[in-house]
Amino acid sequence: MTGDLAWKIDTDNDRLDWFVDPTTNSIATTGSLESAVIISLFTDKRAPDTWTRTDDKRGWWGNDDSSVYEMGSLLWTLWYIPTQTTDDYTNLVSGICKDALQWLIEEKIAEDIDITVSMITSSDCRITITVTQPNQTEQYKYMWSPSPISEQQSGSIGGPQ
Repeated sequence: MTGDLAWKIDTDNDRLDWFVDPTTNSIATTGSLESAVIISLFTDKRAPDTWTRTDDKRGWWGNDDSSVYEMGSLLWTLWYIPTQTTDDYTNLVSGICKDALQWLIEEKIAEDIDITVSMITSSDCRITITVTQPNQTEQYKYMWSPSPISEQQSGSIGGPQ
């Protein structure tokens, strides 16, 4: 197996899973950076010490004290941060995504990352990530919808739009 794992978005069950190649019954691979983008955006980065909206500051199990970069994003915090305008919300989502993907530029994996966030409904937004590498440009599109605050917090991501 070489390259990055291939992913499929299961919109019927509202989850993301590895794509299994039906001809080999193995996890398929691809040459894209999608795993890096997915892990960076949709795992929970630990909230800063100044975070007071919840006792749980979360964090991804793959991060430890020796990590140069803390993987994940603060998208989960949007469940607790009300915004007043569409521009506020899209700017906040865009900034969180930029922060989560910055390591790709610092590690010189990507030359540029462009993030566009647009509202699809009053609570759902489309996140379009364009990653420019020395020899190629890749684009990824996800739907992000923070769940209403409840005992079972979970945002959802949807397939390509």
